[in-house]
Amino acid sequence: MTILATLLLVAAGGLLLLLVGGRQRWGPEGPVGAHMLTMPLALALAIAAGLAFGLGRLEPLGVPAAAGYATLPGFVVAMTLLPILPSAPRQRAVARAGVVGAIVGVALCLHASALISPVVPVAIGLGLIGAVAVFGYGVLIALFVQAERNRARTAVADAERQTEFEKNQAAWSLSEWQKLPANPELWQLINLVHAFHPDVRAQCLAKIAALPDLTADMQELLGTGWAEHALRYLRDDYPLSRAPLAPQLSAFFVKEAARWKSSLAHDANPGSWYWNLVTNFDVAEKTVADGGEVSALRPGLQAWIDALRGKARLDELATRAQRLLGADASV
Repeated sequence: MTILATLLLVAAGGLLLLLVGGRQRWGPEGPVGAHMLTMPLALALAIAAGLAFGLGRLEPLGVPAAAGYATLPGFVVAMTLLPILPSAPRQRAVARAGVVGAIVGVALCLHASALISPVVPVAIGLGLIGAVAVFGYGVLIALFVQAERNRARTAVADAERQTEFEKNQAAWSLSEWQKLPANPELWQLINLVHAFHPDVRAQCLAKIAALPDLTADMQELLGTGWAEHALRYLRDDYPLSRAPLAPQLSAFFVKEAARWKSSLAHDANPGSWYWNLVTNFDVAEKTVADGGEVSALRPGLQAWIDALRGKARLDELATRAQRLLGADASV
């Protein structure tokens, strides 16, 4: 083991000294990819140190091997970075001193036990390794702190963008609401039932609920291009029974399933559309819960089953449709 550790020390240490001893010429983007060379050398040097600790080289100090092992992650980080630092003139001396100190530290821990009085040399060696490790751990802490700051800034920026979006949408919905006639029809109201402006939303829901023949109006709407906009309203806010809407919903489902089947045919990630589709099945389940005839919904639900068959992460929706139809529906 001592021979292996010595070979690793000589090979990795020699190459690291060559790196920090020259005057590197990096490209305009700096030492991009240089860590792919320095990291294996850092790992080799850390293995040599770890072997020294495992061979009991810290025993003269009364320090357990585990304490030495604790330095190695930071040691690897430091020895990966230090050989790259000489590209900056001000850091060249520090980087060289760090690399030389690390190599000397490993050498002392590995071979000082052969001396008559190894305590001081081993202590110096462990101290050098520890100092380099502290630098590496400091880098890790600094990177973690920076990442957290960036995450916090991103979260604040996202919140500000969302607030601005909602503000603009609220202003738009208020403007659209003010353009409506005194007695708007359902198709004119349906796009504002989930307005970001709370007053617009409340007044819109009240006007829809007050329509004298809401069921007939909704049945007619489900045959138009506004049907998709009505789904969330039917799921969350529809004040009447959905049962009479079953035939019209089924016809809408047939068209939607055909459209989505074509769109998903060559989609490598069909599951990403889950949230675009799930409301159809929520409405279907609520319609059955309201007493809607499953037989009336059958064409639409079977169309969805056929469209979603074998689609990754969308099988759950097909299963929900099958559950509504009963055991005789084939998936």
